[in-house]
Amino acid sequence: MTHSLPEIQIQPKLSAKRFRLRVYPDKICLTVPFFARKQHIQAFLAQSQAWLIEAWQKQHVSPFIPPQQLQLFNLEQPIHIIYQAQKQAFYLQDQQLFIDESQVQAALKAFIFSYAKQHLPLFLQQVSTEINLPYQKITIRQAKTRWGSCSSTKNIMLSSALVLCEQHLVRYVCIHELAHTLHMNHSADFWQVVAQFDPDHLQHRQRLKQQQIHVLY
Repeated sequence: MTHSLPEIQIQPKLSAKRFRLRVYPDKICLTVPFFARKQHIQAFLAQSQAWLIEAWQKQHVSPFIPPQQLQLFNLEQPIHIIYQAQKQAFYLQDQQLFIDESQVQAALKAFIFSYAKQHLPLFLQQVSTEINLPYQKITIRQAKTRWGSCSSTKNIMLSSALVLCEQHLVRYVCIHELAHTLHMNHSADFWQVVAQFDPDHLQHRQRLKQQQIHVLY
């Protein structure tokens, strides 16, 4: 979800020697030299558009609300979370996740990464064996912009955030990256391989586009 930018307040100043943008929670101000031309101001704002959108969104990030449970891709039931004072950042016991209350967000993120490193390689290997497309090695990363990737040497990277997705979506990402071991592009041949092993890949692809990386990331 994007936040539309408010009208930018232009503030000419005799002492100003350059353009200066400032983003506040309720407004955006642009200080300009007193005799700055309108076309120069418009050009500067156009060049700054991407930065402005990012800065405005950061001012309006929703506060972090600790979840009461986590639904993980390979479990039928969600795990319940208990926040308490403890020495360990996190530990999992009997379908309950115990989180150190003094570092909630960092501990949750660390748990997800740890869980992903333990379970995603096993799942990828399972899918690889099932569809008979081998790979070299797997790396789990806390990727913020990609669900996965495959190198020309058949090394696969998966985002740890995948463990928070539904299992059929995780399987689609695995198939997608394994298909790249045959075709290092998104050609018709590539999509034919994907479709062979995931007939619903178009729906899964669309669902992933709508799926946001978890708030912890």
